[in-house]
Amino acid sequence: MASDGPSAARLQVVQRSPRRVSVTIPHALYAELLERSDLEGRSVSNLAAFLLEFGLQRLSQPPSAPPVFAAPRTAAR
Repeated sequence: MASDGPSAARLQVVQRSPRRVSVTIPHALYAELLERSDLEGRSVSNLAAFLLEFGLQRLSQPPSAPPVFAAPRTAAR
């Protein structure tokens, strides 16, 4: 039997493996990440991954209050 590529099981494993991402952030933000990662005893990479996952989970929930990063809304006249 000839193989047409990776099996479905192999493809699922590949899709679940961690991926690397490169981002450019301001120096001040990096300094905050570095300080917090030291306080928590974890790597900057691990903390950044945790914060991204946490932020995405919060965004997928119905908002109970406007997000902190949202621009303030002006009152309608």
